[in-house]
Amino acid sequence: MMGERHMVRSSYGGARPRRDFPLLAQLYLDGKLNLDDLITTRLSLAEINDGFAAMSENKLFRAVIDMTH
Repeated sequence: MMGERHMVRSSYGGARPRRDFPLLAQLYLDGKLNLDDLITTRLSLAEINDGFAAMSENKLFRAVIDMTH
């Protein structure tokens, strides 16, 4: 028998965004899901190029772009 190959692509792991993202957001808002401690750096939009440079040098992990400043 001829073997078949299948490529399986995964976005968001096994999450189902329409169902899971609102649930995760509500858990965060309720204080039941701590995401803040996972953020290592907050950058302003003006610092985004510095952030990309730091990522390429493996110096930046889990950064958040703060669009309010």
